[in-house]
Amino acid sequence: MLDPIVALRRTVTLRANQTVIVDLVMGATESRDGALALVEKYQHARMGDRAFELAWTHSQVTLRHLNATEADAQLYGRLASALIYADPVRRATANVLRTNRRGQNGLWSYGISGDAPIVLLHVSDTKKIELVRQLIQAHSYWRMKGLTAELVILNEDVSVYRQSLQDEIVRLISSGIEAPMLEKPGGIFVRRLEQIPPEDRVLLQAVARVVLSDEGGTLSDQMQQRSFPETPAPALAPTRRASSPEDPLSLPPRDLIFQNGFGGFTRDGHEYVITLQPGQVTPAPWVNVLANPYFGTVVSESGGAYTWLENAHEFRLTPWNNDPIQDTSGEAFYIRDEQTGEYWSPSPAPARGATPYVIRHGFGYTVFEHAENGIESELWVYVGLDAPVKFSVLKLRNVSGRPRRLSVTAYCEWV
Repeated sequence: MLDPIVALRRTVTLRANQTVIVDLVMGATESRDGALALVEKYQHARMGDRAFELAWTHSQVTLRHLNATEADAQLYGRLASALIYADPVRRATANVLRTNRRGQNGLWSYGISGDAPIVLLHVSDTKKIELVRQLIQAHSYWRMKGLTAELVILNEDVSVYRQSLQDEIVRLISSGIEAPMLEKPGGIFVRRLEQIPPEDRVLLQAVARVVLSDEGGTLSDQMQQRSFPETPAPALAPTRRASSPEDPLSLPPRDLIFQNGFGGFTRDGHEYVITLQPGQVTPAPWVNVLANPYFGTVVSESGGAYTWLENAHEFRLTPWNNDPIQDTSGEAFYIRDEQTGEYWSPSPAPARGATPYVIRHGFGYTVFEHAENGIESELWVYVGLDAPVKFSVLKLRNVSGRPRRLSVTAYCEWV
């Protein structure tokens, strides 16, 4: 069945020039009685207006307590999203992440637990101390909103004034409401660069959800930055005209039992064979579960799949979508004619060809058979009997009567 939802409907009739306001109120309580009390309280429109007024007042009190503006709060909120859901744009570069060889226990000697998301700020210029003030203020804002994070300020000043910068940072922290959080779990930590060996500097950058530097401009400037996209592959320049549509190959007759219009069992019961004509789909995803005690994958007749390790719910390698209508997938294969640019998939999804597909679900394997543009394909999917390995074996046969140049692309969306 589908994921549980809340569905509400209220029908209204609008006369000419009439306005109707519909309030949707959502809440949560610890008991049914508490929920009913909230329903009784907020079913009146004036209570909804009152809630907005109280929320605005509370927001203003919070901002005044922090001596922050609404723009600051929005900026800190955006930064917090990168703490909750790691954003590659805000983290260290991939090269730094690959270089790290140390684990969380490498942080403990610096008093940093690593249990909470970490913001790492590189500071080297006393003139840019405003960025430090903003991050201290952001840390206080997050705490007031219930978000625990650790701010690590790395003093990288190697001049004779490095002690002045260190004192200025500590003064900023000690003179504000974040003073009790200095050198405390979930708090703020100030460290000198020369006191940290190179491997620990890499560790700090690797574990940080957000890495900032006073050389990158203001906090607002750095939040506006976007990573540079990888250089795309050059566009394909066809060297031949696209082939004219071929007559669909006649499928060999199969002796099946319990047929239902889409498929049936082989006489020996070892396979369930599905035949999909162009534009035809099964009423719902018809899947095969391929697994050993440690590892597995689910493959549908469309070719949609997801794969897991040890636990199908907790340790997914590719996404699972609880959607029996669309049967979306995080795994895919594509075949492309490198001379004409025509492409299709060896399975019905995601790039369906113009000719029929035959899908054979067997014990421990699934096979997709297809013929398109003079290329016959067989895609076999199975897992190792005693190892956490998934095999996708694609066999291609050229029956067009002329040499062909093809490319095969495999895609996985990692969880």
